[in-house]
Amino acid sequence: MIEDSRYGEELVSVIVPIFNGGRDLERCIISLLKQTYVRIEILLIDDGSTDNTKQICLKYKELDKRVQYHAQKNQGVSSARNHGIKKAQGRYICFADHDDKVETNHIAHLVKMMDGTQNGLAVCGWKKVTVSGEVAEVGPDIHKIMTREEALKCLLSLNGFQGYSVNKIYRTRVIKENGLLFDENISIFEDLLFLARYILKCDRIMVDTLETYHYTIRDSSSRMQCSVSTCFNKKWLSEIDALDKVIQLLKNSRASYLARARRALSSVFYLKRMYRLGYKNELIENRLRENIRRDILWPFICRQGDIRWKLTLLLCAISPKLEYVLHSFFVR
Repeated sequence: MIEDSRYGEELVSVIVPIFNGGRDLERCIISLLKQTYVRIEILLIDDGSTDNTKQICLKYKELDKRVQYHAQKNQGVSSARNHGIKKAQGRYICFADHDDKVETNHIAHLVKMMDGTQNGLAVCGWKKVTVSGEVAEVGPDIHKIMTREEALKCLLSLNGFQGYSVNKIYRTRVIKENGLLFDENISIFEDLLFLARYILKCDRIMVDTLETYHYTIRDSSSRMQCSVSTCFNKKWLSEIDALDKVIQLLKNSRASYLARARRALSSVFYLKRMYRLGYKNELIENRLRENIRRDILWPFICRQGDIRWKLTLLLCAISPKLEYVLHSFFVR
């Protein structure tokens, strides 16, 4: 592994998982090549694309020696990120999604935040941008150096810095020495689970509001599909699996209370989706209802979710069918 000691000269590995990214990939690559921090390697991980992704990747590989192209069979974004982690040679690792872009000072800003820490994490601000370029949402106003416990709470809070893998920089040594990889069996909240595991190995977490990462909102994202799809997909419940693992991981931390609050709210969301889409599965429904009953107090204690979600939580705990009937009546 390349490990230069002087600030400003450490190699940063930027891992970009790609699946059929031909439409937006060039914009992402160009934004990375324009970084003021020039000592980077860009690892383009092609997860079995069937469009012109390979041609775009090879074009930029020829244009700039910092670009690498690695291909694999389609195995999902977690597998692609893990492929990149195994190839990474930098002191630091960053992630970027192929349809997003970053400001020119993105990596320089994150590296500067990490200066002076051996087992740290740096988090920058983000903007959620529509396909047309309009800013739909910005990250929370947090500027703080956090302890491990504070960071875990901030990670899991709905008002915290969130579990995105992409607006952060990690120590490669911490990842590799502890065997930290993304769980390939989880397709939603896999990054939150990865971050919880990583933060447990950190001694300092730096959080800043400078919005250098631009996240593109698309209906094709796995989390968005849960809201817009007309068919229920059991794979969505990997979000609940991720939260189960986080709760077990943090069983000795007060942050586990926030994870239980999130599990209650997520269980309500998917139970509502089952009823809205007419999907019947007794085992899944019983699991979600049990989560709600077991964790019902935590959204109130931890102040997670607005009044609408808390009322929905209470109604679903009594009767999901009643909640569905009342919702159908009032939204007509």
